[in-house]
Amino acid sequence: MTTTATIPLSEDGLSASLQAFFRLVLKAEEIRGLLVPLRASGSPIPMPTLVASPEMLSDAAPLSPAFPLNAARLVARLTRKPMGGKIAAFLRPCEIRAFIELVKLKQGRTEELILLGIDCMGAVSNRDAAALDSKNPLKFDDDFCRSMLTGGEVLPKDMTLTATCRACEYPLPEKADLIVQLLGANLQRGLPVTASSEVGEALLREMNLP
Repeated sequence: MTTTATIPLSEDGLSASLQAFFRLVLKAEEIRGLLVPLRASGSPIPMPTLVASPEMLSDAAPLSPAFPLNAARLVARLTRKPMGGKIAAFLRPCEIRAFIELVKLKQGRTEELILLGIDCMGAVSNRDAAALDSKNPLKFDDDFCRSMLTGGEVLPKDMTLTATCRACEYPLPEKADLIVQLLGANLQRGLPVTASSEVGEALLREMNLP
């Protein structure tokens, strides 16, 4: 049976809500680390980073429209050999699909991995990402996400989503163990998160979300 819980909405916004969710993931007994987009101080562009300390998640940027690289190969390298414990990876739908293909080629493994996914709002080019607002980046990320969901416009007039993102027909993370749902959700009530596998169910129960 599919289980759906709710990530409570933080007064600091959607990104802060997801940061709190990531902290719960890291607190789970079997999780040794979490791969998540992390924004270095002063940089508008987050990079996939393996985090073991919840304190570092204040720099997590899960909703950023910047997408400097596909993290599928990084996850494949991390999982290629037994790690002695589980890690979780927060990936875009296209990254999840690419990683699954690498697993088919025996370049990665899923046995010690929990995939976290989210409905994707698209990304801008690396050149445009470097010009994004870096004064209050999390607020910009939240505004971008809400704007894409409502058909508004938050990107500067000379920016647009990449051609690949505009043509994408698969913005849903269907192969993830836990799926954070944005499309169709009432975000005033929180962020729905659905388990789509047994390991996802077990992690969701341990986090004890409403």
